[in-house]
Amino acid sequence: MPSPKHIEQIEALSELIKHEIKHNPIERGGVKWAVRNQNWYCVQLGVSVSTFRRLISKAPFVREQASIDGLKLCLLRICDTHEPATKTPQHLANIMRKIWIETVGKPVSGKQHGCLIGLAKVWPEGFQIEIFKTALKDWPAYMVGVKFVQDKMMNNGENVVFRFYKYPSIQVMRRFPEVGVELLGMKLQEAGMPLSAALEAAYMSQHIGG
Repeated sequence: MPSPKHIEQIEALSELIKHEIKHNPIERGGVKWAVRNQNWYCVQLGVSVSTFRRLISKAPFVREQASIDGLKLCLLRICDTHEPATKTPQHLANIMRKIWIETVGKPVSGKQHGCLIGLAKVWPEGFQIEIFKTALKDWPAYMVGVKFVQDKMMNNGENVVFRFYKYPSIQVMRRFPEVGVELLGMKLQEAGMPLSAALEAAYMSQHIGG
């Protein structure tokens, strides 16, 4: 049960967000956000950074980070109670960026981050992170799929030069996103798990073996 103080902080933060969205909004992912740095919120609420982060980590708040004009800012909005828990491509890209660094051990360049945003947009809604993890976990299989796609391109008269990438490549994923859908679909089927309607539709439409 939330304490009266916690409820008061949530209500105060909600009012701040509503005010910022009304007077100084930024649009991202088709929705409006309040955009300020986290220190500003902390001063307005009279709370520490750790308390502020705990507040925004749960409903009803939706958060993202953004770099605008070289400044690291916090994007916040209030999630409607009936709104599905979807994430914007930018938020998904940030998650994939973290997974990449933890898994591959290399930083993500600005160009690569743009590719991650692109992948978040083209991969089936709700499966982007799982597809990305599957690709990193079984990269050789991803490259086999890329080779298959390029063979089909060559058969259609396109000029293609195949290059095998021994290690995961974000740019290759972005160039051949359909391979990620195929790979996850195959893994789920091999495990005897049913495909959701959304994933099955994407899997059948992008089935590279067809």
